[in-house]
Amino acid sequence: MVQADMMPPGGEGLPPVLVLVGPTASGKTSLSIELAQRFPLEIVNLDASQLYAGMDIGTAKPTAEERGEVPHHLFDVSTPDRPLNAGAYAELADGVIAEVLSRDRWPLLVGGTGLYARALLFGLARIPEVPSGIRDAINARIQRDGTAAVHARLAEVDPVTARRIPRGDTQRISRALEVFEATGIPISRYQDEHRFAAPRYRYLKLCVSWPRTVLRQRIVDRVPRMFEAGFVREVEGLLSAGYPPGLRTFKALGYREVIDHLAGCSSLPECIERVTTRHLQYAKRQETWFSGETDSVRLEAPFGPAARASVEGFLGRGHVHVQ
Repeated sequence: MVQADMMPPGGEGLPPVLVLVGPTASGKTSLSIELAQRFPLEIVNLDASQLYAGMDIGTAKPTAEERGEVPHHLFDVSTPDRPLNAGAYAELADGVIAEVLSRDRWPLLVGGTGLYARALLFGLARIPEVPSGIRDAINARIQRDGTAAVHARLAEVDPVTARRIPRGDTQRISRALEVFEATGIPISRYQDEHRFAAPRYRYLKLCVSWPRTVLRQRIVDRVPRMFEAGFVREVEGLLSAGYPPGLRTFKALGYREVIDHLAGCSSLPECIERVTTRHLQYAKRQETWFSGETDSVRLEAPFGPAARASVEGFLGRGHVHVQ
């Protein structure tokens, strides 16, 4: 990762944005509010699961009080039965960014979904459309043979992608394999070629980082608080509202585990333990993703001073007033 005193990436003349990323439970929300209270910033959601109304506690969405302190955008823009992908997110974010800049303010995108950040800043790799018949055949194979067998097939044809995708990530395994079946080209090759795409924005990307043992403890402490705040009631409400338990959006951290608990598959302590494990696994994947990005300013606790200096330096290039 780059140092805080280096020039931010992106071409001159492009619309400017600030990006704050990092693993779950790393303190992005509180830092973003602190920055938005000091600088002329408006917060734009960069978390895939926080796009959906009703999914609040489980996604650690900023509270109504927090959102009332500074302007927030792109929260609750869809419902769980209307899933959005990275391309749709980028289109929505483009519109919000243009609006914020038109007010002589600056957008601060905050979240932990690395793919969405990449899609916004660089666009998506141009991958040909996959015929529905191929997708259906792969889904049928997963149902018949199991995810592990399909992951093994992916490892044969695209070992690079197979190493990146956990064995239990059915959606990404299916997507990678269907691209190969449809085109004969591994999805990793499309993605590698896209790495050289020109940026769509001039940007400063800040990445929050904790020592692994500290982040682990933050997660272990945080998950029980989510249940105390009503995570189970939240999921009960979503199911009572008619949303089917098999929705793709319910693959968000913890929701599937709580659904299983409500179905009698686990006790509450077992459920909390499983959700904690999911969070720890996800944080590890996020750290791997963000550590591989060379265009970020790494922030280590305490974050405030370095974050403020980096933001002030970036905004100073636009001659904006700092409060």
